[in-house]
Amino acid sequence: MPKRNPAIKKYVSRGQTKYKFQAYLGQDENGKSINTTRSGFDSYAQASSAFNRLKAQGLAAKAPKKATIEEVWSLWFDSYKGGVKESTASKTLTSYRVHIKPTFGDKKISSIKTPAVQLWANQLAGQLVNYKVVVRLLGTLFEFAKRLDYCKANPVKQIIMPKASSRPRRDISTNYYSRDELQRFLRDAKEVGSRTYVFFLMLATTGMRKGEALALDWSDIDYERKQISITKTLAYGLGGKYGVQTPKTKAGVRTVPLTDRLEKVLKEYRSDLCPHLFHTVDGDYLRLSKPAQWLQMVYKHDPDLRQIRIHGFRHTFASLLIAADPSIKPTDVQALLGHESIDITMEIYTHATQEGRRNVERVLNQLDF
Repeated sequence: MPKRNPAIKKYVSRGQTKYKFQAYLGQDENGKSINTTRSGFDSYAQASSAFNRLKAQGLAAKAPKKATIEEVWSLWFDSYKGGVKESTASKTLTSYRVHIKPTFGDKKISSIKTPAVQLWANQLAGQLVNYKVVVRLLGTLFEFAKRLDYCKANPVKQIIMPKASSRPRRDISTNYYSRDELQRFLRDAKEVGSRTYVFFLMLATTGMRKGEALALDWSDIDYERKQISITKTLAYGLGGKYGVQTPKTKAGVRTVPLTDRLEKVLKEYRSDLCPHLFHTVDGDYLRLSKPAQWLQMVYKHDPDLRQIRIHGFRHTFASLLIAADPSIKPTDVQALLGHESIDITMEIYTHATQEGRRNVERVLNQLDF
């Protein structure tokens, strides 16, 4: 058996065994050592292949001495993407391509000064809600470039982070239904089609995200224990790749109560042997855009019905539970929603107590949808 490379180390990330290594690539023209770290490999063989390829390339693997932002990005992203979920890597890639590359991509990173970054950040704050995430991404690229000696300073650290734009933001304060409105919506959804009805009943009585509901398999439904296991979601990855992945956070893996009403509806709804609850005629998972089409079909069917967005059904789920019984703590509801932190009003949450969970199940069964 060939001797294993001691530079390749095993580690655990999100409960999964991964492999990583650090490789010495030689010295640059100034005699400075060049090292690179790669991680996120699924097997020793993958890591070994990447290690050997890098060693063979040697100094060709590093960016030129006067690197552009694009060249630094390529080096940084190559390491970064192996340690995060594909959907996260895809969002980061989009942020760079849309908001950083057009302004700085072809510029030498050592030539970019604080005033240019400040002007860019100010403009970004007037265009983008999550502008701080993008500004910090640029700062990360500068820190990476400093370690490789492609620049001496990080101008992002020198700017004054601009305040959020005062432009009107989307009003989310009414993005939920009252009990009467939800009952009307579900009656309309049932008239539109059984799949549409089952999907929105699922959201309204479990608080699932749309990707979590679309990823459900029949094996996730436990009629005996009267619960639904949420262990996966649908998401887009790099290169438009679409498929199942684990939830973004540990809190996203959870079980939610299966109400008597939803249990009855699901048993009536199942009509084929496909393992997925919601699927195409070929048995594949539906796209994330499908629920929006169903929602518009309901609103077209009933033009006088007040319109909310799909995420509003999670808000509806929480608000109806809390209003129905004061003994149900917001933290219990938020735990069922799978939030890593409590939205808006709370920074952290505690997991639902068994007593709180029983209260949730009791109240859910009293809500007749």
